[in-house]
Amino acid sequence: MHRWLSVAVASLCVGLLGADAPPVGTQSVTVLNSTDVNGGLSVLQVAYVTAKIGDLLDQHGIAVNRIPVRPPSIEKSGPYLCSEARTALLFAPSILSSETGRQEGGAAWSTVRIQLAVVDCATNAIRRITGGPNSGFDWTADADRSIADAVKQYLSGR
Repeated sequence: MHRWLSVAVASLCVGLLGADAPPVGTQSVTVLNSTDVNGGLSVLQVAYVTAKIGDLLDQHGIAVNRIPVRPPSIEKSGPYLCSEARTALLFAPSILSSETGRQEGGAAWSTVRIQLAVVDCATNAIRRITGGPNSGFDWTADADRSIADAVKQYLSGR
C-alpha cells in the first residue's frame, strides 16, 4: 500500500511542477531597458516602450523576462547577458524620437521610431528590426504604432 501511495504522490508532484512550465514551443526572451537615442524623453516614456514590447510579446505566447539594464554595446555585452539571463533571445530596444512645436507654446508634433536589436543567444547573431516612423500629436499613440510594427516584423521573421 505504501508503494502505491508513493507512486501516486510522485506522479502528482511531477504534474504540479509541469503546470508552471510554459507551454511546449514557447520561447523565452529577455527584454533589456530601452535606450533613448536622441535624448529628451522622460524616464516614464522610456519605461513605457520597454513594458509595451514585453506586453506585446507576452500576448503572442512568448515567455518574457526583464533585466533592468541597458549595456553600452549589445555587441560586446550580449554573450555575457545571454549567459546571465539563461534565455534564448535578448531584446535591446532603442527609441528614436523627435519633437517640434513645444517652444511655440502649441502642441508638440512628435515622430517616434522603435528599433529592436535581437540577440540570438545560441549563435550570438544580432538582428536589427526597425519599426516604421509614426508622427502625430500623441507621443504614446505614435510609439504604440512603431512598437507594434517592430514586434510584428520580429514575429513574421522568426
